[in-house]
Amino acid sequence: MQANANAAGSRYIDDRAAAKYLNVSTSTLAKWRMRKFGPRYHRFGVLVRYTLADLDAYAEQSRSA
Repeated sequence: MQANANAAGSRYIDDRAAAKYLNVSTSTLAKWRMRKFGPRYHRFGVLVRYTLADLDAYAEQSRSA
């Protein structure tokens, strides 16, 4: 995933790519956003974008012992 984001020349990825990266559905990400839960995201107008660093941080903090 890192190579695809960098190849596009952008540090932000859309919700479809973020869902694939975390192995969840886009609807799960949308529900998490509504509930103020899940990975940190950025909103540009109506567009929702994620950074790989934010997705990795969320995955790390969600890791069980």
